[in-house]
Amino acid sequence: NAYKMGYVACKEGSALGLNWSFAPIVDIDKEFHNPITNTRTFGSNVDMVINCGLEYLKGAKESNVAVAIKHFPGDGVDERDQHIVTSVNSLTCEEWKETYGKVYSSLIDAGAQTVMVGHIALPHWVKQYNPEASREETLLPATLSEEILVGLLRKELGFNGLISTDSTPMIGFASAMPRHIAVPKAIASGADMFLFNKDLDEDFHFLLDGIKNGILTEERLDEAVTRILATKASLNLHKDTRVSSDEGLKVVGSEKHTAWADEVA
Repeated sequence: NAYKMGYVACKEGSALGLNWSFAPIVDIDKEFHNPITNTRTFGSNVDMVINCGLEYLKGAKESNVAVAIKHFPGDGVDERDQHIVTSVNSLTCEEWKETYGKVYSSLIDAGAQTVMVGHIALPHWVKQYNPEASREETLLPATLSEEILVGLLRKELGFNGLISTDSTPMIGFASAMPRHIAVPKAIASGADMFLFNKDLDEDFHFLLDGIKNGILTEERLDEAVTRILATKASLNLHKDTRVSSDEGLKVVGSEKHTAWADEVA
């Protein structure tokens, strides 16, 4: 069923011109009171989460759609909702390795192109990389933590693909620090792309100001852009993959989409 979900969703999405699935959700339902993960996960069994995630990935690959395994470093440990507050994954480093770490390692090894990072604090790993970190620093969301994005995801797990934030208007991100600082800091900390802006023009200027103020370097910005372009190239988006009108109609299955199919062609 997980394979069918990945294949059908991504095949239909691909027919409409979509190339990136913000799935599979590979959080673990450790705390059933969590209002988000208790209805969105593959369950509380780590091996089940891994197996279903791998099958979704297989179906997406067959449809030439990139996946975004989420929400790194792992939601579902506490009762908090990232939409209204930064949630906390309170597992020790060893506990994390045996659960969420095992999940992410499996999907990264299977070729997941992107990871979506949640507004989730992971205090024990921050302390592991930075013993001098203050309490406030250990409770920063992963989207703003270099220890989590670079130290844990890039170095510990060896992920070399694209890192996307979760939605940045969510309070789990927005409450951590003023937005004019958070926008450049997210990229400086290791994220490559934002999911959703509060105001695109405003965020663009926050990013430029971040370079001028020394929060973000041009080298880090170039690296982020390179990873975005590399992800697009991995899906052959730089090549002509347009479909004929007959193919478009066949996939959509409705005469009312004739104009759409002709436009695609």
